[in-house]
Amino acid sequence: IGTLGVVPSLTKNFTSVNLTYYGHETGLNLVLNLTEHQKINVSANTALSFSDNNDGTYSLRGVGVNAVEGMKIVSVLVNDSLGNTNHVSGSLVVDNTPPVANLTIKNWDGFEESTFERQVLLMLEFNDAYGVDACRYANKDLVWTGWEPCLSTKSWLLTEEVGVKTVFYQVKDK
Repeated sequence: IGTLGVVPSLTKNFTSVNLTYYGHETGLNLVLNLTEHQKINVSANTALSFSDNNDGTYSLRGVGVNAVEGMKIVSVLVNDSLGNTNHVSGSLVVDNTPPVANLTIKNWDGFEESTFERQVLLMLEFNDAYGVDACRYANKDLVWTGWEPCLSTKSWLLTEEVGVKTVFYQVKDK
């Protein structure tokens, strides 16, 4: 008896995952259980045979995912040379919904209407059912910062010119 690993375990549609069976013997025949697997709609061009790594592990790479959002179970039927069978399963989460984000710009006195200072405080809100990975920011010139951990507030320097300012904020899904 072995275990089935699914990487990545959090994915979205039109991406692929790799399945690895970790067993204790070589020469096994592994078959993706299509009845269970149809819940994630295997791509037509996906080869459904596992390769034997000759060390008790078996790999199936590039399984295309197209499924309704949520937790999915991937099942594999393992057959040995004596005709014994065993089902192993692994799980993955399909997250097709982008994160929701909101940005409010405040001056250091807490006002949102106007400021005479270039240094402001960004009040940030973000939400996703399966979590967010990172955030990045830009002024109107769209010169983005690098991706960084998302926080609820961030000190920010506005552009120099006088007038209405625009700050952009992106949130990356896990």
